[in-house]
Amino acid sequence: MKLSGRPIKAAVLVSPMHILPPIHREKTIFVALLALLVLGLSLSFLTWQNLRQQRLAADQHMILAAKTIASGVEGNMGWGMRHSRGMRSERPLFDTFFQELLASPNVLFVGVMDNAGQMLLSSENIAKFKIFTEENLAALRQRGQWHGFATFNNQQVLLFAHRTKPLLARHFLSSPAPLRPEHLPMESRPFLILGLDMNEHLLMYQDARRAALWQTAYILGASAALWLALLTLLKRREQGSRVRELEHFQSQLLDNLPDGLLTLDCNGIIRSANPAAMLIFGRGTQLAGMQWHDLSLHRTLGKNGHCETDIAWCQYSFENRFLEVLTLPLHEQCELDNRTLVLVRDRTRIKTLEASLQEAQRLAAIGRLAAAVAHEIRNPLSALRGFAQYFASKLSLQEPEQTYAHTMVSEADRLNRVITDMLFLSKPRPPKQSLVQLDILFENLCNLVRLDLENRQAVIEQDFSVPVVWADQDLLKQALLNLVMNAQEALPQQDGKVRVGSTAGTAPGRESGNNAAGVWIFVRDNGRGMDEEQREKALEPFYTTRKDGAGLGLAIVHKIMRDHGGHVDIFSDRKTGTEVRLFFPYKTV
Repeated sequence: MKLSGRPIKAAVLVSPMHILPPIHREKTIFVALLALLVLGLSLSFLTWQNLRQQRLAADQHMILAAKTIASGVEGNMGWGMRHSRGMRSERPLFDTFFQELLASPNVLFVGVMDNAGQMLLSSENIAKFKIFTEENLAALRQRGQWHGFATFNNQQVLLFAHRTKPLLARHFLSSPAPLRPEHLPMESRPFLILGLDMNEHLLMYQDARRAALWQTAYILGASAALWLALLTLLKRREQGSRVRELEHFQSQLLDNLPDGLLTLDCNGIIRSANPAAMLIFGRGTQLAGMQWHDLSLHRTLGKNGHCETDIAWCQYSFENRFLEVLTLPLHEQCELDNRTLVLVRDRTRIKTLEASLQEAQRLAAIGRLAAAVAHEIRNPLSALRGFAQYFASKLSLQEPEQTYAHTMVSEADRLNRVITDMLFLSKPRPPKQSLVQLDILFENLCNLVRLDLENRQAVIEQDFSVPVVWADQDLLKQALLNLVMNAQEALPQQDGKVRVGSTAGTAPGRESGNNAAGVWIFVRDNGRGMDEEQREKALEPFYTTRKDGAGLGLAIVHKIMRDHGGHVDIFSDRKTGTEVRLFFPYKTV
């Protein structure tokens, strides 16, 4: 076989096969994205909670420090008042004490305020600073202690105020105080006010918050990177899974493809073959590694071994099979690696069906012809035969008149047989199959042909390896009678021999194309044989090489075998004679 080297048009190059991805893959990506979102929100919430707790802790620390400082200030002021003589000598002492207190880096101002919100004593730096609103002052009167935050000289300040103790409070009363401090009314006791610098604490808080934010950002970034890595891994696994699915799908597709598929390298060596190709060529695993030309395909169509178009199915024959072959080049990046894709279709069954259809069409035409002429011919033919018999009896002693009359009778009988055979070909008759004893059938057949064979000094023999066959007895008898009569006409003048036998075997089934088991019945003679052209046309209706033949004997045999679902094979040689083989498949349950 010769492969065409012409390039394939670009129109046949298509994109790779696409497979719809399963839904769970999109769900996996969605779940991963949702997990990252939940992680980010959870981490942000925990960071916010942590910063809030740190701010609360810083505020509590400042308030505790303010309480401690206030207690110390109140104790020092009480000690100074107890060792002083009166209010006039106490004011310079308090100013000095306030100046020393303001020298501390955390105290911004200090003072004493009455219940009306008037400053009784204060450091100089809060003279113009409005400390309390009416709402804050009311809360201070009600609870006796208050703290809050404000801005003082562009600094964040913690304001702390609480009601002074009775021992210190009586030194600030304008009216004479009772003899005992615990007898002072609560609302007459003034408030000690402190302003503490929060910058240092806020800087520490901001550093902690910055560190927490950076840590959160780092964790989020690491999580995002991990998520991206996981997503990349999932995509790679998905791609690998899709590749495996595609490979599995293509493997299943090629393994179950009804047509043969092979790939050839640039040297014509078969590199791969699917099971259908192995079944078509019948080589099994030995097909790979063979040379394509070693298969010995014989071209049946086209010229010079090339297809007539760039893309065409070319027909070949291979071991009694009819094949259609299509070759397509597989272009690779490296020209040395270019391969050829070969598709092979087994069209044997199609060819058989086409031949059967043509045969049925011919038989239908014969049937229409037979139906049209049988009635018109048989009635006058019967009258002519009757008159010929009458003249033969009247002219029994007159020659050549008697010979002419007998010739008219025999020719009328021959014409009637032709009409009968034509009607048999045209009428569908399903065979009534049963087990037929071949030796009994052979005896009946010998009784019909014994005289003719003796006149030719010929013999008939039997060789039945299989004694029975599943067939219609009458139709089988008619088929064998036609074959024996044809063999008798081809025998030589002396030492003629006809052998009828049977053997078990197989043959391609008409419906499935696979080999079917059954019985072969053969009729073999040692006559003059046929050439190839005569053998190919032998089963056609009205084809004959005999001057007195109608050409319907083998056509009837062919129809009988078609009705049985069998085959007719003819083997002939000019030197050894002819053998006609009839295949009857076994009964199927």
